[in-house]
Amino acid sequence: MVSYIRLAIIILLGLAYILNSPILQRVYDVTDYYQYVEFVATRAKVYECMFFLSFWLLFLQSTGKVKSIACGMMILTAGSVVDKLVFGFTNYLYTDLLLIAVAIFISIRVYVRENRRGG
Repeated sequence: MVSYIRLAIIILLGLAYILNSPILQRVYDVTDYYQYVEFVATRAKVYECMFFLSFWLLFLQSTGKVKSIACGMMILTAGSVVDKLVFGFTNYLYTDLLLIAVAIFISIRVYVRENRRGG
C-alpha cells in the first residue's frame, strides 16, 4: 500500500512541476500586471503543495532522524498551505510560532519512537 502511495506522490509531483506554469498561464493573463501578481501567488501555492508532498514522500520512506525532520517540515508546510489556501494569509502570524513549537514537539516524539523501534 505504501509503495502505491509513494508512486502516486512521485507522479503527482512530476505533473505539478511540469504542468503548473502552462496551466496557470492559460488561466491568468500574464501580460496584465494584476493578473501576473495573481499568477505568481497561485504558483507559490502550487510549489508549497509540492514541498508538502516531497516531505511526505521522504517521511514514508525514511527512518530515524530523517523521518523526524521530514515530519516536522511536513507539519510546517501543511500549516503554510492551510494558511494560504483556506484562510488567505500570506504573511507570518503568531499562530505560526505555535505551529513551529508543535512541529518540533511531534518531531521529537517521532524520533524517540523510531529509536525505540530500532530505526
